[in-house]
Amino acid sequence: MMLSADFVQFINPGVGKSARTYNGYLSFLTVPPGRPPQTTIAHRSCTHEHFYWLEVKDEIQQEAVNIQLEPAEPCLWIAIALMGDCAFRSVTNVDVASGNRVCFANNRRALQLTLKPGKNWQFLAGFGQSTFEALSKEFPFLASLRRLEADVTHHWVGREERISTRLRNILESLQRLVFRSFSTPIQLAGWSLRLLNYFFQENATDEAEAGEQDDISRYHQATRFIQEHYQDDINLEKVAAELNVSVRNLTRCFEHRPYTVNGYISHLRLTKARELLVFSDRSIQDIAYALRFSCPKYFSNTFKQKFKKSPKAYRDEMKTETLGLNRRAITPYTDV
Repeated sequence: MMLSADFVQFINPGVGKSARTYNGYLSFLTVPPGRPPQTTIAHRSCTHEHFYWLEVKDEIQQEAVNIQLEPAEPCLWIAIALMGDCAFRSVTNVDVASGNRVCFANNRRALQLTLKPGKNWQFLAGFGQSTFEALSKEFPFLASLRRLEADVTHHWVGREERISTRLRNILESLQRLVFRSFSTPIQLAGWSLRLLNYFFQENATDEAEAGEQDDISRYHQATRFIQEHYQDDINLEKVAAELNVSVRNLTRCFEHRPYTVNGYISHLRLTKARELLVFSDRSIQDIAYALRFSCPKYFSNTFKQKFKKSPKAYRDEMKTETLGLNRRAITPYTDV
């Protein structure tokens, strides 16, 4: 169960400023497995079965360094640019800015990595296509990448994001590994699955947060529309149609809110009814129909359920209080 480094080939050696001691995340690989590296650029690389790892940590002095990656099969790659920009060239061209990370895949086995002069610290983990079928049970998205080799145009590039503290913690956990010829490949494979889980969990979280933001925006659009049109003939279905969303999606936007869609419409109508009962002489029947209640009886029952009084009792009580206030308002003030 030995590790190999045969998938990495340096096209041009470049000139580096290698430190005497390599202190990257893969530093537990004290000597690159397989043949000695044909370059002065400090790096560590290894492969085992369907997993691939490469780390470059050095300061490139002059011209850019080109590295040819030749895995045995198409791969899903996770690229982390800890320091310095880098670029990948194949059917899919991917540029990763310093401090960012990205996940990508394409059907070509050969992939060229270009490092620009300056300080570079790049980390790359690859998952061979042979693992996709098994991994797709845990990461369903991978099922769509099974066609990589058969379809010459098939590729995928995820969204480029900043390196998070959590991702750095995952990388730093590699520093606790100690090289052992038998157990290290198993540990690295397990660690890579943790890395993959982070990426797909992070994307799922991003999508959930984006969906949540959409729901919040849609909720406010709906409430504004209802506030403007609650005296019209509207209901859940008509509000959804106005906002061009499904009834199910609109209903979800009102979950964990004080009212449902129809409940909010009813709340505004009853609040308006209370105002009309006090400040107008319109009949209860007229108010009920004006506010789109199906009949005066239903209006009275709904009003009583919300305000604990019938419309008539509420009107009588409030007018009595209003008259009392008016009397007190015109009572002359006397200094006692």
